[in-house]
Amino acid sequence: MIKFEGEGSLFTCGLQTVACPVNTWGTLGNGLAAAFKYKTPGLLHFYQEALKSGELDVGKLVVYPIPDSCQQVLLFPTKRHFANPSKPEFLEEGFKDLVARYKELGITELGIPALGCGYGQLDYFKDFKRLVDECLVETELPISIILY
Repeated sequence: MIKFEGEGSLFTCGLQTVACPVNTWGTLGNGLAAAFKYKTPGLLHFYQEALKSGELDVGKLVVYPIPDSCQQVLLFPTKRHFANPSKPEFLEEGFKDLVARYKELGITELGIPALGCGYGQLDYFKDFKRLVDECLVETELPISIILY
């Protein structure tokens, strides 16, 4: 079930899990990733360790349980190097992993921003929304698309 919520804030939406677009280089330096870094204690260290261990990569999502909270952050790689554009195929791989493993990851509801559409330079309709419609339409996971 997918709902397009329009504009809002992932940080105040109250959903159990919210997605954070990341690179696989190890920096949360710009845009929404930087906002997550500053608002979520311990996230940067967890993210960098997940990259080092190979647990996090393109098409391999991980969740970070926010300390002293019932919420978690889904780390979703959309690019390799922070200076490069995001790739639609990386979104597709990530969406496929999400559909296959959301129960294993403990995700019961999910807020997703327009992944890769800010600093990642993807087109919202041509890339992001098309892939949401193609990859996530069959999932039973409640998903809210929130434009941040």
